[in-house]
Amino acid sequence: MYFRKKQGGLYKRLGANMYLPTSERQIWLLIALLVLSVLYTGVAFAKEYKLGFGEVLSVTVYDEPDLSLDVVRIQKSGEITLPLVGSVKAVGRTVTEIEQDVTAMYRDGYLKEPKITVAIRSYRNFFTNGQLRSPGAYTFVEGLTVRKAISISGGMTDRASHEKILLKKENGISEIKVIDLDQEMGPGDILTVGESLF
Repeated sequence: MYFRKKQGGLYKRLGANMYLPTSERQIWLLIALLVLSVLYTGVAFAKEYKLGFGEVLSVTVYDEPDLSLDVVRIQKSGEITLPLVGSVKAVGRTVTEIEQDVTAMYRDGYLKEPKITVAIRSYRNFFTNGQLRSPGAYTFVEGLTVRKAISISGGMTDRASHEKILLKKENGISEIKVIDLDQEMGPGDILTVGESLF
């Protein structure tokens, strides 16, 4: 790697006649790493997440467009229904577990070497109420935090208490007080912002 002065700044040589300022190159590298980190976190969340009622999946059977479905909603029974093989349990399971089951089902008398991909198209809603400008039900997105949920809900009202923010996890019995606004939320969670006394 070569360096040379150009217009008073230090530049790194990238190729034949290509130069980038050292700091600019570092910024682009940092941006790339952040993007990859976000993508990895999203994929990891989806792979480990246990599905719930009403969520929407897509099921792709490689080289079999007639068996692939772009939209498959998890029914009240907790199952999804697929061509030929019928019902598959989905609630409380990960997409990886469903992929394994569906692969085995299609291999059993239908396809020689089925390649199945199950993906989450949309999650259940999360809910906000209390002293927010637009409380309600909103579609969950990966990476959601208490801070983002408050922002999505239009921000706090003038009467909101920063000390009375409660979060009820979907599987939790009681509400917990939020200490860190960057605390992660999940589908089905309920966020409540209380009213200030003064």
